[in-house]
Amino acid sequence: AEVFELPSMAATAKSGSQALWAYTQKHALDEFKGTKLIFMHVHDGALMHFKDKAPMKLEDLKGLKIRAATRINSQMIAALGATPVQMPLPGVADSMSKGVIDGASVPWEGVPSIKLQEIARHALDTAPGMPRMANTIFAFTMNQAKYDSLPADLKKVIDDNSGLAASAWAGETAFDAVVAPHQKIARDAGEKINFLPEAEYARWVKATEQIDDEWVKTVSAKGANGKALLEDARALIKQYAK
Repeated sequence: AEVFELPSMAATAKSGSQALWAYTQKHALDEFKGTKLIFMHVHDGALMHFKDKAPMKLEDLKGLKIRAATRINSQMIAALGATPVQMPLPGVADSMSKGVIDGASVPWEGVPSIKLQEIARHALDTAPGMPRMANTIFAFTMNQAKYDSLPADLKKVIDDNSGLAASAWAGETAFDAVVAPHQKIARDAGEKINFLPEAEYARWVKATEQIDDEWVKTVSAKGANGKALLEDARALIKQYAK
């Protein structure tokens, strides 16, 4: 399921979450043995926030220290020429204010909760409708043995609120729906939001293709067809984006 954390995958949390659920049902249930999957989702997609810098092209990122959220997020930041610094979300605003990091990869959903808009003066995002720079996957689960012990009527309540539709709901309601309001919060606080021009976005995608290649190689070394899995993940995202 980690394939959904690769750069430039889904454009929205709703389509990404639906695709993630469908992909997991087809290819990755072994990753969740012993648990009852209720729904899965991705967040609204990471963008970059900066305190003093306003990078608009690859060359502007060179030498900058940027907070990363996940292993693949770190690889992406490094591939773009910056230095990844992994840290949990609660430490981002303080680290940026003190100059420990120059920027941070954080989705719009998480910005107000850590008051990042009070520190960051510039944001760099992909244009609306374009795949997000990076993402993180989440699974809402319960213990399989506990589920199995429930009476049929309670199982039905859980089942009726699980699966593809629940995954779509999580992505859209908790993440896609907050992007515009949280962007307004940021702008009102003085954070300027810049969007990557199409030609520059293509350069970023090209620079991070090596991460896809490495993922395919790693998965294939374990006996799976990494190329086919990546292609199917992208096909599912396209299917649910319609």
